[in-house]
Amino acid sequence: MTPRRLIRWWHLSAVVALCSVLLLTGAGTAASGAASKAPRTVAVAGAGACFGASYPHTSPAQDLLAVTSFGAYFSPCDPSGVWTFTANIAHAWNPATQLTSFRINILETTNAVVSVTVDGNLMATAVPQPAPPCGTPTAAKSGNALVVSVPLCVMHATDELKWAVFLTPASGNGPMDSMGPITESGYIVPGPAVCSGANGAGQSGRQVLTTARPREAVSVLRTAGATAVADHGQGVLTFVGDAVQVRRRLASAGVTASVAPEHVRHLADVPNDPKYPAQWNLPMVNAPAGWSVTHGSGSIFVADIDTGVDFTHPDLSDNLVVGYDAVRNTPIAAGNVTDNPVPGEAIHGTEVASVIGATTNNGGGMASAGWSTRVMPIKVDDASQGGGILSGPVAAGIRWAADHGARVINMSLGGPCPDAAEQAAVQYAQSKGLLVVASAGNDAQSCAVNPSNCGNPSEFPAAYPGVLAVGGVGRDGTHAFYSNAGPYLGLVAPSGSADGHPADDMVVAEPGGSYSTSAGTSFASPMVAAAAALVMAADPALNAAAVSARLLATAKPPPGVDPSQPLGTNEYGHGLLDMGAALAGLPATPPPPGLSRY
Repeated sequence: MTPRRLIRWWHLSAVVALCSVLLLTGAGTAASGAASKAPRTVAVAGAGACFGASYPHTSPAQDLLAVTSFGAYFSPCDPSGVWTFTANIAHAWNPATQLTSFRINILETTNAVVSVTVDGNLMATAVPQPAPPCGTPTAAKSGNALVVSVPLCVMHATDELKWAVFLTPASGNGPMDSMGPITESGYIVPGPAVCSGANGAGQSGRQVLTTARPREAVSVLRTAGATAVADHGQGVLTFVGDAVQVRRRLASAGVTASVAPEHVRHLADVPNDPKYPAQWNLPMVNAPAGWSVTHGSGSIFVADIDTGVDFTHPDLSDNLVVGYDAVRNTPIAAGNVTDNPVPGEAIHGTEVASVIGATTNNGGGMASAGWSTRVMPIKVDDASQGGGILSGPVAAGIRWAADHGARVINMSLGGPCPDAAEQAAVQYAQSKGLLVVASAGNDAQSCAVNPSNCGNPSEFPAAYPGVLAVGGVGRDGTHAFYSNAGPYLGLVAPSGSADGHPADDMVVAEPGGSYSTSAGTSFASPMVAAAAALVMAADPALNAAAVSARLLATAKPPPGVDPSQPLGTNEYGHGLLDMGAALAGLPATPPPPGLSRY
């Protein structure tokens, strides 16, 4: 059986070169090794931010066009958006004499979805494969750049965007220069907001009329055939009807008024927990916008496979369900006596559980990402092993959670060696519809800091197929120096800076009813697990694969990363967790009474 370790900060100096460190508190800063850059994930329509990427390009020496970069950008964030492709040329050029054609092949796998050709007169034509175009591409010269815009509908909303670029200089000006294919893997999904409806009405289907003469306006609305007329006071009226007709009738009656579509607004929930202002990690992932859709469901259980949880903690007890001691094959519930060798040994499990499901908006303690999400403690640390963790109990705990109602499994643990029994247990849980989330690990060691002890090993169970692996970012929004990275990384979430300043780390609950701060990818993973639980609560019909895809598709560039540059996929995966974007467009559930709000 492969050992699994949860190393506390006071052990860090002795074991950092040997073990997978998943709990860091007060560690010194270190420089992160440079990760290879790769094309970033494409934009998600309606996710609240529009992404793009620019790629450096070196043309052949004899090519007089000398392309220096090529980029693709998506705007605006709605289903009617446009992809803009830009080729930047090193010097001023005349397309009529120096360019005979500029062709972009937009691909789906290797088959062209559409081919856009621009001739020397900047006339753009599109040849879709196989359907006719639903929009017209355009081309323009802007300085030293050739810009081609392609409506999203032309590309059939493919979920993977690739393109190849072919520049053909005019005769005598050098050979054709081919760029590509360049790949942007990700999703292009419809946005949640449709801002106009019939007769120019807003999302609510109604119009808002503002006037200093509301009584006369009401009479005009009735003669214009408006319905559902409501006077909200202060000269503000709402109605259902033809806005153009209403404006004409108002003008004829001499009533000055403005008429505009009415749109839906959502409250951004702010919990009243006193430690919430110090929890910088929750606004970083747009949690308040997510909470405005749902606070989660008490019927959604996240299994916390860890060291067990303090059932008496006042900020956790209401959100805990019966769990399991996978070492002793015993259920765990309130009052259970575990095999922990010392009181309060369930430190790490309590901390992780508080990130998922600390009771939120209860006027005390901290807030959790999952708000009303319930936590199922699965205890896997073994007193006979000195409190260590072995893969056998981990495998048993995964299977127990899968058989006892969990929808999500969080594992803030790992090691560098894959384990057949553990992987089989993960596959069993996945076959039963569970989403498995795991921390990427804290083993990243900079070669610049210590050339004799550096590297970035893969971490298991995070690196098993289908597991949603989560890396960490510090308070500044950049890659946490200790966080493992690699192609298996799904996305990142706040994990603390571990820079010696407690305010830069994560607020967590401790056994005995207290609180502290900690850092490590142990605390990034449960944020993603909690977000998954909220998505499942908002739309129970979504399966694990759909929830995972939604979290990846709606991830955003971390705040410390230049959004105009390609994302280092090995460090950030698809990007930073965005709870608001992940939940946008899902059915909203009403908040409880007495909630503090913006």
